[in-house]
Amino acid sequence: NVITVFNTDNILLNLTSCNTQDTGTTVQVLMNANGCDSVVTTITGLLPSDSLVIDTGSCNSNDVGVVIQNLTNAFGCDSIITTNTVLYPTDSLNVNLTSCVIADLGTDIQIHTNNYGCDSVITTITSTGVISASVVQNTNVLTAQPTGLEYQWLACSTGFVVLTDDTLQIFTATQNGNYAVEVTDGACVDTTECILVEGLSLGEELNQTELNIYPNPTEATVTIELPSKMALSEFRVFTIIGEEVTSQIDIQEVGNNKVTMDFTRVASGVYVIRTSSTSNKITKK
Repeated sequence: NVITVFNTDNILLNLTSCNTQDTGTTVQVLMNANGCDSVVTTITGLLPSDSLVIDTGSCNSNDVGVVIQNLTNAFGCDSIITTNTVLYPTDSLNVNLTSCVIADLGTDIQIHTNNYGCDSVITTITSTGVISASVVQNTNVLTAQPTGLEYQWLACSTGFVVLTDDTLQIFTATQNGNYAVEVTDGACVDTTECILVEGLSLGEELNQTELNIYPNPTEATVTIELPSKMALSEFRVFTIIGEEVTSQIDIQEVGNNKVTMDFTRVASGVYVIRTSSTSNKITKK
């Protein structure tokens, strides 16, 4: 008898997949045409998928959030791109100004770009500046308000003539009449209503030059020669901005119609010596 030996089959398959569940080795034992084993071994490898996260920002609130895109890479597997977008800040600044120039009035909007590339909006609102000038009267001593500005006293009775040397906050009228003050902050100007000074006798209507003050400037003490005897209590001393410093000045009567004032206790500067009917400037070195 002749015995014929038939061959068995062994087949090896190498496959790939994007699905992890498909990966691994599978062995199948089948029967070939001769009734012998036919072994099929399948080895499946995993193809790479892609995942990318992008963090970015936007100046537009409509862009904010998470966006996921499912694409296909070169192997036919998923390529997932996740984009996280946050909102970048915009800037807004309001500036309020005042001006006495009509051309400056109104609203001006400027749009710039900040460090994030977003809008930086500056809104400037310019309104009319106002100085509410007024005068406080104490007999013939007039004090302009508000403080800390520039002043020019005017004689209303003679057509608002400028009183050239009277530019302090406090003004002592030496003659009966109507007086006003022009107050400015460097941009806006307001002039007060006229204030009536009356009741000064002819003897009280003195000129500023009637007080002889020397030495002027001084380093400490000045002597004042008076046109007539005055009580020491009549003298008042002010700084150039209207602050009274009389209590810091030693005032002494030294003879007929003559007094001395010691300025040692005050700082260097320009001072105003006033009485009920006179006003004179003194400079301390």
